[in-house]
Amino acid sequence: MNRRRIMADDVGMRTLVGIDRDRLYGAALVLLGRLGFAENHVTLAHIGPAVGAQLSPVPLVYAYYDAGELAAVAKRVGTDLLQEATDVACASGIDSVESVYEIGSSSVQLMRLADERRVDLVAIGSGQHGAVESFFLGSVGRALAIGAHQSFLISRREGNSTGPLKAVFATDHSEYANRCFSRLIDMNPEGLKHVTIVTATESNLLATDDHPELSLTEVEETMTLHGEEMVERLQATGRTAEFRLIEGFPAEAIAKAMTDTDADLLILGARGHGLIERVFIGSLALHAVVAEPYSVLVIRIPEVA
Repeated sequence: MNRRRIMADDVGMRTLVGIDRDRLYGAALVLLGRLGFAENHVTLAHIGPAVGAQLSPVPLVYAYYDAGELAAVAKRVGTDLLQEATDVACASGIDSVESVYEIGSSSVQLMRLADERRVDLVAIGSGQHGAVESFFLGSVGRALAIGAHQSFLISRREGNSTGPLKAVFATDHSEYANRCFSRLIDMNPEGLKHVTIVTATESNLLATDDHPELSLTEVEETMTLHGEEMVERLQATGRTAEFRLIEGFPAEAIAKAMTDTDADLLILGARGHGLIERVFIGSLALHAVVAEPYSVLVIRIPEVA
C-alpha cells in the first residue's frame, strides 16, 4: 500500500477511484471535484496485473521471464500512475487523498477494497462511448452495476470540466428510488446546482402493483405531485430544480432531458446483486452505464447487516 497523503480517521464520506493505465481516471477525478461532496476522503486504487497474466499469451510457447522483475516493473508503473492521479486529484480540488496498489482482477479487487474500506462511492473513468468500449469500463463498469454494494460513478470525457453541475435525476417514484433521492441529498454534492427530475410516461412502466386500480392519467397526476415535492426538497437545499414528465420509454425520456437541459450528469437509483435484471430502474442503470455517452451516478442504498 502506498499512502500519498494522510487522512484523518473521522471523515464524512469515502470514495474509491479506480486508476487505469489508459488514464481515463482523470475524468472521474475532475467530476468528483466538481461535485464537491462534503468531507469526502478519496482513495486512489490501481490494480496491477498478476504476473501470470503477463507471461506468453501464445499457448504452448514458453516465455522465460523473471517473474520478480515483471512484478517490480508493474508496481513501478502503478506507483507512477498513482502519483500522477494524486496530482490530478489535488488540482481538481480534492483535498483528502491516499493511494493503494493491489494485484489481480480490476473489478474483483475494486469491489473488495470498497467493502473492506466501507466506502460510500466507487468511481471510474470512461473513454468515448461506442460498440467497442475500453476493457476497463466494459468489465469494471458492468461488474459495479450488477455486483457492487456501493453507489458508483462512471465519468465520461465529454462535457465541461469546470463550473457548477447540472444533472438529471431519473425516477419511477418507487420506494427504493425515493430512498436513493434522499441519499443523494444526504451526500450533499455542493457543486450540484441544478437538478431536473425526470419520469417517463410509458404506460407499462408507470403502472404500479400498489395501485392497479389507477388510470394512466391518475398515475401521471400522482407522479407529478411526487416530482413537485422532490423539487421543493432540492430547493430547500439552495439548488434550483424542475420536474418533467416526458412521454416515451425511460431511455428515450432521459436522453431527451439530458439534451434539452444540457445536463452534465445522469443520476438514478439501482439495486444490484442479481436484482438488476428484474428491477426497472436497475436495468435502466445498466443500460446507462454501458451504452450511453453521458456520465452516470448510480445511487445504491447500503444494506444493513
